[in-house]
Amino acid sequence: MPSELVPIPQYTKDDFTETDAPFQFLYQFADKPFLLEQMLERMKSQAAAVGIRSFMKLWKGFLKSVSGQNEVVGNETDFDGIPTKRQLRSGKYVCDVNGVSMTDQFGFTREICPHPIAPVRRYKNIDTREEYLDIWFRKGFGETGYRDETITVAKDTIANSILQLARFGVVVNQQNAKMLAAYLMDIEQLNYDTIEEKQSVTRLGWVGDHVFSPYVNDIYFDGEDDFGALFHSVHTEGDEKTWVDAIRKVRKEKTAARFYLAASFASVILKPCGLLPFLMHTWGGTGNGKTVALMVAASVWACPELGEYVTTYNGTRYAQETTAAMLNSLPLCLDELQIQASQGVKDFDDVIYQLCEGVSKKQGKASGGLRKQQKWRNVILSTGEHTIIKPLSGGGARNRVIEIEVPEKMYSDLVGLCELINHNYGFAGKRFVEWLMVPENMERVKQMQKDFYHELLKIDATEKQVGSASAILVADAIATELIFKDNMALTVNDMKGVLLTKGDMDINQKTLDWLYDYIASQSIHFNPDNAKTEIWGQIDDEKGWAWIIRSVFERELHAHGLDSRSFLSWADRHDLLDHEQGRMDRKKRLVGTTGTARCICIRLPEIPKNQEPVENTDEIGIDGLPF
Repeated sequence: MPSELVPIPQYTKDDFTETDAPFQFLYQFADKPFLLEQMLERMKSQAAAVGIRSFMKLWKGFLKSVSGQNEVVGNETDFDGIPTKRQLRSGKYVCDVNGVSMTDQFGFTREICPHPIAPVRRYKNIDTREEYLDIWFRKGFGETGYRDETITVAKDTIANSILQLARFGVVVNQQNAKMLAAYLMDIEQLNYDTIEEKQSVTRLGWVGDHVFSPYVNDIYFDGEDDFGALFHSVHTEGDEKTWVDAIRKVRKEKTAARFYLAASFASVILKPCGLLPFLMHTWGGTGNGKTVALMVAASVWACPELGEYVTTYNGTRYAQETTAAMLNSLPLCLDELQIQASQGVKDFDDVIYQLCEGVSKKQGKASGGLRKQQKWRNVILSTGEHTIIKPLSGGGARNRVIEIEVPEKMYSDLVGLCELINHNYGFAGKRFVEWLMVPENMERVKQMQKDFYHELLKIDATEKQVGSASAILVADAIATELIFKDNMALTVNDMKGVLLTKGDMDINQKTLDWLYDYIASQSIHFNPDNAKTEIWGQIDDEKGWAWIIRSVFERELHAHGLDSRSFLSWADRHDLLDHEQGRMDRKKRLVGTTGTARCICIRLPEIPKNQEPVENTDEIGIDGLPF
C-alpha cells in the first residue's frame, strides 16, 4: 500500500508517554519493511513536534516487549549429544533438535541454522593471547542417523569470515551468516563462566619452564591448518627397544651420525640453558648416508620420512622461518643444500644468520602495522654435497656452524637402517623431555652445561662454538645414561675435531689471503704494457708492494662480499699498508698512465730465495759408492 494513502493519526505527547497507541499503529506495517521505514520517519517527526526527543528508544522498547526478547533468564539449549557437562544458557534463542531460531523484533520467527550448533570449549593461545572456540554441530536424522562434528575456529573467523565454516559442513550462507555469527558469540558470552577453557599453542617445544608440547595432555594445538601434518608427525611408533638397539650400532661406528644424534637431543636444552641456535652441517658425495644420518636424528622425535618431519632446502626463507618457529625447541632438519645452489644462491651466510638468529624478520600486515615476530631456540641440522661455509664467509656465520665432512659411506646397510627407523621412532625424545620436565633434573642439566662450557674454553675455539659444543656434550651424556646405556658419550676431545679454531674465524686474514690470490689471478690488470685491458694498479716486486687504485680495490672487495673499511683498519694495525698521514691510501703515478691516482699500497708476502739446485744422487751411495 503506498505510504501516502496511510494517514498518521495525530498523537499527543501523552499518547507517546502513557500509551502504546502510536507504536501499535506502526507495528501493523511490520511485514512491509520499506513502508515501515517511511512511516517511522513521519512518526518520528510528529513525536518531535510534540516534544518527544527519545522516540526511537521508545520504539525499540516496544519491539522488545512484543517479541519477548527480554525473557532470557532460564532459557536453555535442548541439544541431544552436546559435549558439555550441562545444557547451555541460550537467552533469546530457541535451540533444539530442529536447529537454532529466534523471534525477531517484530515477533516473527527467524531460522538461524537448520541443525543444532553451539560453542562448547574455548582455547586461549599462550603465546599470542588469541582465542579459539570448539564449535560442535549435529547433522542428519531419521534412518540415516546423526553425525556429530567438532571444529576449532578462531574467534576472528567467526566474527569476520564465518562463511568458511561451510567447508566443514555447517549450513551457513549469505542469508544467515550474520545471524549465525551473532548467535555463536552470544552463546559463548552467556556461558563464559561455564564453557571449559584450555590453553593452546601453535607450536611445539617449551611452554614455560617445565611444560613441553606435545608431551602434556592439557595444552591444545591450534595450528592444524598450517602445520597439522608436522605436529602429528611427532609421536611414537613401533617398538622402542628395536630403535634403541639399532641406534646403539650407529653410535659404535663413530661417524658424523653420532654428532647429529647428540645435536638432535641438544636442541631441547638450548632454551633452558640460555644458549643460541646453531647449525650443524654435514657435506660430502652423494650416497654416503648424509640424508639417513638426518633421518636418524629426526627419529628421536618423529616420523623421519622425507616430507613428514624432515624437509629440504626447497622452500622460501619465510617458510623456513615459520617452520623453525613451529618446531621452536625441536631440531629443524633440512636436507639437500645444493637445491639452493641450483637456484642461484652462492653465499649461504644469509641462510645461516636467518636461521641462527632465532627470530623472524619484521614484516608488515596488509591491514597495517607489523606482524608478530616469531621466535625459536633450536638446532638446525643440515646436509649437502658441499660446504655451507665458504672461504670468505664472515666470522659471525662461521661461529654459528659446526661443519663435518662425510668422505665415505657411513653405514654398511643404509637401506636397512632407513627402513627400520621409518617404522620405529619417537620414543627417545619423549623419554628425554619427560625426564627434563622434572625441575631437579633440569637444574642438573644446567650445571652440567656450565661445567662442560668451562672445560671447552680451554681449547682453541670461540665462546659461541663452545656454547654449542657444551649443549651437545650434555645432551649426549644424559641420553647415554637415560636411554642407550652404552658408555659411549661424546667427549671434549671428540668435539675438538669438529670445532673451528679462533684463527679460522679471522675474516680479515682470509680477506688478505684472498687478495693475494686475486692479484695473482688478475695479473693482466697490473701490466702497464697491456694497453687493451683496464689498469688496476702496479706490482713492485723489488720493494714487495702492490699498488691498487682505491676505487678498484673497493669495487672488487664489495663485489665479493668483503668489507674494505674493516680490512684496511686491520691491515694497518698489522703493518701491511704504506699510506699518507691520516689516510689509508697514498697518491701514485702508475706506469703507463697519465696523472696520479689514489692507491692502496699493500705489502706482498715474502717469497723465499731460490736455493742452489741439489745434485742428483740417485745412483750414489755413501762415500760416493753405488749400491
